Amino acid sequence: MNLFQKQTVPLPTSGLLNPLVKAYLEGASITEPLYQFPPTHAGLMACQKNYASSFTTQQRQLLAQQLTQQANTVSNTSDVSLLNIERLKEPTAFTITTGHQLCLFTGPLYFIYKILSVINVCEQLQHQNPQHHYVPVYWMASEDHDLEEIQSANVFGKTLKWETDQTGAVGAMQTLGIEQTLQTLKTILGNAPHTEALLQILEQAYLEHTNLSTATHYLVNALFGKYGLVVIDGNDAVFKQQFIPELERDLFLKEAQQHVNTTIEALEASHFPIQVKPRAINVFYMRPGLRARIEEHEDGFQVVNTTIKFTKHELKALLHQSPEQFSPNVVLRPLYQQKLLPNIAYVGGPGELSYWLEYKTLFEAYQGIMPVLLPRHFISLVEASTLSKIEKLNLSVTHFFDNEQEIIQQFLQTHESVFDLKHDALQLTNLFDSIATKVETIDKSLGGTVGAERQKALNALDLISAKVNKSLKQKSEQEIKQIQAVKNKMFPNGIPQERFDNFLQYASQAGLAWVDEIKCTLETTISVNSVLILT
Repeated sequence: MNLFQKQTVPLPTSGLLNPLVKAYLEGASITEPLYQFPPTHAGLMACQKNYASSFTTQQRQLLAQQLTQQANTVSNTSDVSLLNIERLKEPTAFTITTGHQLCLFTGPLYFIYKILSVINVCEQLQHQNPQHHYVPVYWMASEDHDLEEIQSANVFGKTLKWETDQTGAVGAMQTLGIEQTLQTLKTILGNAPHTEALLQILEQAYLEHTNLSTATHYLVNALFGKYGLVVIDGNDAVFKQQFIPELERDLFLKEAQQHVNTTIEALEASHFPIQVKPRAINVFYMRPGLRARIEEHEDGFQVVNTTIKFTKHELKALLHQSPEQFSPNVVLRPLYQQKLLPNIAYVGGPGELSYWLEYKTLFEAYQGIMPVLLPRHFISLVEASTLSKIEKLNLSVTHFFDNEQEIIQQFLQTHESVFDLKHDALQLTNLFDSIATKVETIDKSLGGTVGAERQKALNALDLISAKVNKSLKQKSEQEIKQIQAVKNKMFPNGIPQERFDNFLQYASQAGLAWVDEIKCTLETTISVNSVLILT
């Protein structure tokens, strides 16, 4: 039996999209130059056709070989995931991918939603095209070096933090110290029905694996392995070997900046916000404990904030000898992903889709295939206690996607808690207009006097209205506090719940079946067009 009742809010009116992605999903003609294939079934099939003719048997064999090696670094890769890796050797197999940072305990809820979105798109395509095979893929952002963004998780409003002073690529960081974080988590979850089972999985993930990449790989398998999800880590020497030509072009020709800036100029001319601005060089130098930008100077190349320097010849030799020491940034990573995978769609949030929409000219210059860009699912979970408050206020959960002050104003108006003298002000204005007409027939110079007195009277009405509304608002103070409490529950600290709460507070009550129940509620359409509100 499904755990949830659901309502929907149209995605374009939810306030969760930025202007560019909103225009893209609405099919605005101004966005057509920004993508190769539209977010439709026909667009997916067109992209698939391109990959079918260009992704070689050798590429497929190499991909399956490396994915198998990575899958074997953890003990819980499912048989169906291993089968999906094997199927990628076949020319009729394609991937749908999402990527995300290696956040502590998966981080915010939308990590879960992104991966489930990918799985559901694959199942939908499989149903529509049984002669092909579609493999859901999670790209681990193991090379990211922003520890602050990934070392925390919010459970029941309390922040768990993994305290570590390690530096460099987060995937290579040792999981030392997480045992203390797990103890804190145990206290927060308390005696919830599934606390022990969840803690066992987390301990197996983080305490029985030496680094964050394998720990995250294990945890993701535990959550999604039954659906055949394949995990890929781009921080792989064999994979990097395939990307040497693109890295070389960026290091020594600086083409990416030129191509992406062409699109950025067009976006700025249309007043769209810019998500990512490329650098002259979009490659990091990487070694244990370090991931830092490479810059070119008059005397050669230098790794930023270090004393590491290279001549052009030395840097090129190192790239060909040890490509694993080079890491693409956010500009080149999509190109890298598409080079490794027969990937026909990328599923992401508004920020991700925005920067992908900057890259069409880059893909064209590098003769890469740009995937179809699909929005992930957006979900707001409303617990029974919160729903009860909303119902007592005679409001709908959909109201809470509005601005807080708009919700309060609407509530006050609905409950006749707004004192409005607009009609009286209109009558007063008409009265003074009539008086002015009469006065001016006697002495036109007195018209200004009448106008001044009219304004004084209108100001007095405004003052009366403000004082009465202040009094009414004080009487409704309890209800306003409840509105604010509900708003903060759905948008904690002013951000959507899905970007703040961690799944553990829900799974501690329902177990991992919670993930399955969320999946069952998702729309089966290829492109998401609404926000799900689950109660």
